[in-house]
Amino acid sequence: MAGDASTTPWRILARACAHEGDHVGACEALEQAWRVSGEREVEARLLQARLLGRSGRFEAALALLDALPELPAQEASTRSQLAAVQRLRLGDLAGSCREAEAAVQAAPSDPRARGLRARLRALAGDADGARSDLARLEEMAPGSLTLLADRATLRDQAGARAEADADWARVVAQAGEDPEGFVWQLLWSGRDDETRQVAEPALQGRPRHP
Repeated sequence: MAGDASTTPWRILARACAHEGDHVGACEALEQAWRVSGEREVEARLLQARLLGRSGRFEAALALLDALPELPAQEASTRSQLAAVQRLRLGDLAGSCREAEAAVQAAPSDPRARGLRARLRALAGDADGARSDLARLEEMAPGSLTLLADRATLRDQAGARAEADADWARVVAQAGEDPEGFVWQLLWSGRDDETRQVAEPALQGRPRHP
């Protein structure tokens, strides 16, 4: 995370807390970084919103994102992507789709924004729009594992089980030790066995919380 020297201690503390799974402590440290910077360190605010969402405080995350000032294109896209996720978790699919559209409009070359819009279009029943986004993603990021997972999700929703099976097998084989996003997509697709295959290796050796 970039920032000026005055916020460095708070950013270091936030990273340490997040690494230990203490999202509340990380959010508190990022709040201090935001204040010390004179409310200019947008990356700290975006990360704070992300951590609030991960800890289940979706409304609080959305409030932070909605209160941000006008941002440069890429940061505006990231803000909208985060807001789309929070709105979806709150059950607002229409609002989530609007945020995803804004994310793509702000940064058309960002594959994350387009992948998110593809997934949300599929959830909303817009299969043609989702396929269009995935086709564009194949041009933008050939070989992307995220793209492969997006395509597998869409194929599951379309009932193309054999093709989805092949895509998910490749995702499971390549997910490695950073499985979080793929776990959620597998769960949404009802792929319980594949979810366990991806998640269990990453959990081995991690401390268990009481």
